[in-house]
Amino acid sequence: MAGWGELQRVPVELYRKRYHSGNEHSRWFTWPTEKITQAWTFHCADMLEQAMLVQATTLEHRLLWMVAVGRLLATRFGFLPPANLTPAECMSLLNGFFEQIQTTGHMDIPRLLEENWSNIVAWTKRIYAPAAKPGSSAQP
Repeated sequence: MAGWGELQRVPVELYRKRYHSGNEHSRWFTWPTEKITQAWTFHCADMLEQAMLVQATTLEHRLLWMVAVGRLLATRFGFLPPANLTPAECMSLLNGFFEQIQTTGHMDIPRLLEENWSNIVAWTKRIYAPAAKPGSSAQP
């Protein structure tokens, strides 16, 4: 939202999310892990795509990339239990994200980050590989 214009503070509540057994959000937690993983990967890739629409420097685009990967692997959002995933499962999640971006995304990440895919994957894994170690919370 911030990329599309100035945010304005309003003195009243505009929206309140309701949690009840019949809403879609509540059903997410009943989905099988594979479906949740696919949905979460898609969500993080889509958030990255929206963020990359802003005019930014290469460094800023790289920071947006790292924020998206951090969100993918973060435990605080509660959609995936990365603390319970094995290192291989965490790396699989990361590889699924790379694949999602490369095959279905509409952005040219190598151009935006001024780096080739193999290097992007390598430095991203170097930064986030410690998050996939046993006993880790997988939170960067």
